[in-house]
Amino acid sequence: MDGWREENIRAQAAFHRTMLDWLETGKPAGTHLGQSLHEWKVVLALYQSAIEHCVVPMDRFDPADDLPGELRRVLVG
Repeated sequence: MDGWREENIRAQAAFHRTMLDWLETGKPAGTHLGQSLHEWKVVLALYQSAIEHCVVPMDRFDPADDLPGELRRVLVG
C-alpha cells in the first residue's frame, strides 16, 4: 500500500502540474485532453462542494478564479 500511495501522490502532482502549465501557456496537455479537462473540472467541483457544503451541479459549474485560495481559507480556518 505504501508504494501505491507514493505513486498516487506523484501521479496527482504530475496531473496538476500539467493542467497548470496548460493554463499558463495555452499548450494542450497530451492526449485525451477533453477527458482530462472534464476530470479537472470534477476536482474543482469537489473543492467547491467542500467550500459550500452542498452538491455542485456539473452542467452549470464555472469555478471562481480564487477557488484554491478560498478552499485554503476554509480548510485552514
